[in-house]
Amino acid sequence: MKKMTRLFSIIMLVILMVPSSVCAQGIDIPLGVGEVDPPVNNPIPKSPVLVPTATLDGYTFYINGDHPDYVVRLVDVDDEDIVVYQTVMPSETNSIVLPSTLSGDYQIQLLWGDWMLYGWINL
Repeated sequence: MKKMTRLFSIIMLVILMVPSSVCAQGIDIPLGVGEVDPPVNNPIPKSPVLVPTATLDGYTFYINGDHPDYVVRLVDVDDEDIVVYQTVMPSETNSIVLPSTLSGDYQIQLLWGDWMLYGWINL
């Protein structure tokens, strides 16, 4: 029994040491937080903005956990910050499929109210 407990402890330690990007399918997208420019209204936040985990697997974009309705935009940063794609990601949905006709580097923006989450992706 003691050997089994020790083996279980070693296995759990190895699992905890594996980076989350290796365990998850796709590529993790670090998200930053910013304000929409210009802000619609500017209430002082009572708590920090909760940043969800985002992942890109091929052309499918995933958000982990609960979230508000987001306006999702892809911005071509190489072409004068032009919005090349925009859609709504309802709070009941945790994934959307981005257009397979797009390729290159984009800033992905998730907008709600005066706030924006943003990260960089390559399609």
